[in-house]
Amino acid sequence: LLNDPESSLLLGLGAGAIPRLHETLKQNIPTIGVELDSKIVETAKLYFDLNDIKNLKIVVDDARRFLIKNSNRHDLIEIDLFLSGEIPFHLATQEFFQLVRDHLTDQGIAVMNIYDPSPDGKIVKPLLNTIASVFPNTYEVDATLGSYLAMGSKFPLEEAALNLKPDLNKGFGDVIRHFKNNFERIDFNPKLLVFTDDKSAIERLSYESIFRNL
Repeated sequence: LLNDPESSLLLGLGAGAIPRLHETLKQNIPTIGVELDSKIVETAKLYFDLNDIKNLKIVVDDARRFLIKNSNRHDLIEIDLFLSGEIPFHLATQEFFQLVRDHLTDQGIAVMNIYDPSPDGKIVKPLLNTIASVFPNTYEVDATLGSYLAMGSKFPLEEAALNLKPDLNKGFGDVIRHFKNNFERIDFNPKLLVFTDDKSAIERLSYESIFRNL
């Protein structure tokens, strides 16, 4: 919806919900879907018709390992990586997001789903700051109920976001309006926490914000 992508990389395929959204929006983008667990892929093929999704290539691998082994660049990189409610630490560091940026085209956009139910943003604030330390243009949208959409790009998205048309797809009208009304730029703050391969507190913060509320 923002940059009319011609290729997509999905890190965290799951049962294939995101490629199906592509189809719903009538954007059958050639997509590589990377999934760590082969059992998830088998289950998705058996019960969620994963094989019926057009233009989808499935790869079983760790997301970061896949990025290291492959040099192709994409217009859209979608990141939806969770393990028991938390993001694996090696997929939420400055070094990881640098890999993601290296795999984007000049007009590419990286999009990440973040879950943080804490009232003070224990996870989302340092994670957004980490992303902003790599991407010159970083944005977030509060998707409510503890979910956030983070975006990183090499070019400003403000103008593109304002040009989204609510009538693009009637079923997504409310979503698009919410996106436009809650779109916020995030600037890197060197005084705030940044997750790195050498030092990351995301596991502890995930425990404090998610698991203590169970």
